[in-house]
Amino acid sequence: MKKATYSMIAAGALILASCGGAEKPEATEAKDAGEVAKVEEKVESVVYNVDVAASSLEWTGGKITGDEHTGTVALKSGSLTSEGGNLIAGDFVIDMTSMANTDLAEDQGNAKLVGHLSGTDFFNVEEHPTSSFAITGVEAVTGEEGVTHHVSGNLTIMGVAKEIKIPANVTMEDSKIMASAMFTINRTDWGVKYGSGSFFDNLGDNVINDDISYKLNLVAAK
Repeated sequence: MKKATYSMIAAGALILASCGGAEKPEATEAKDAGEVAKVEEKVESVVYNVDVAASSLEWTGGKITGDEHTGTVALKSGSLTSEGGNLIAGDFVIDMTSMANTDLAEDQGNAKLVGHLSGTDFFNVEEHPTSSFAITGVEAVTGEEGVTHHVSGNLTIMGVAKEIKIPANVTMEDSKIMASAMFTINRTDWGVKYGSGSFFDNLGDNVINDDISYKLNLVAAK
């Protein structure tokens, strides 16, 4: 049986270096809201509301020994904005109270694991029931397999905002925007230090990876 203390999610937040193909964006100081892309009046802008039922956010975290756990966390709300057929802005809210584990059966400590991750050792969901991501910049790219854009944004977890840049595959349609991304964060950048070998000594096999990997699938419609 895997112990709850050997696990980590991943937010955003989101949320994993073990997740194949995931990139690890550097977390930097959050940008001022005034730096977020603005819509020019002369170009028509279109707002798409995030379909939370059709969207998903998966997390993976684990120990240095290789043991890992996986799970999901639901999106609560969000929107994306396009201008001239290009994604320029957006944000979404993550419902941390919806955190779930997908690799353990109930009799294997599923509820205990989720309770631990939701508690003060990790994400303190009672005091911080939501996390969020707000886009601060979108750059179209070429030559990267499965990647159409680099999306910068402020990821807020437990009240701490850090700007990250993630590779994304964005598909624009007249009535819908679809985006997917795989990325990794260092949880300690947001103050989640429980079981971290970067901050505590003599943990032995109880060291929990600092990295949390996320897989995001986002669907938004007019």
